[in-house]
Amino acid sequence: MTGTGSSGGTSSSSLYGGGGGGAGSVGGNGSASSNGSAGGAGGATAGAAGSDGSSGGYGGGGGGGGAHGYVGSTLPTNQSAIVGGAGGHGGAASNLGGGGGAGGYGVVFTGSGSEDWTGITATITGGRGGNGYYSGSGNIYQGGSGGSGGIGLYFVNVASATLGENLSIQGGQGGDGTRGTIGGSGIVLAGVGLNQLTILGSVTGGTNGSALNGVTNDAGNGIRVLDEEASLELNLGQNGTITGASGTGGA
Repeated sequence: MTGTGSSGGTSSSSLYGGGGGGAGSVGGNGSASSNGSAGGAGGATAGAAGSDGSSGGYGGGGGGGGAHGYVGSTLPTNQSAIVGGAGGHGGAASNLGGGGGAGGYGVVFTGSGSEDWTGITATITGGRGGNGYYSGSGNIYQGGSGGSGGIGLYFVNVASATLGENLSIQGGQGGDGTRGTIGGSGIVLAGVGLNQLTILGSVTGGTNGSALNGVTNDAGNGIRVLDEEASLELNLGQNGTITGASGTGGA
């Protein structure tokens, strides 16, 4: 399957390793190296992990992105855990390592109606981003960055949704590298049609990856709305929680 992320960039110079792939996509070529493989098709309980980037030459290949845990319009009711696949690690190189692949999303929900998930007991988690490769010598800025953590629950476009108190949504942790990468958001709302969201359980963003050079991206948001003009009514139940992850510093 192909994910929502783009393939990793291919190095056009001997100065860089390949970029990590987006969720479900292949990693880019590094100089004199092969692609990292794409993540496999998502299963009912866990997406397949992306393959590690190939070693070789000056630049290692980028890690493949992890596959999504579930893609569809009917959330499984008999699964206690739905997990996005982990991103592959960047390939080793004599000098310049490949970047880590992105973690797969826990759930990509494509339904467009009103969803009542109060009776579902499950944990939905985005995949961990792959680690970028660093040889341990030379300029650490030339090593591979970590892959971004996968989004926990990605709503394409639904009218309303109620998430039950026994449903836990967690964004994936960003991968480590010369630059630590952003953690996945707990929930991302992509469409303009979602106008009501009720949280009775817990939603948590993923932590960012650690960095060798002290440069890290932000930790994941609890909930992120992509369309700035979208109208959203957010209701929080008595035991409902929405938590953005705490950022962590680089080494």
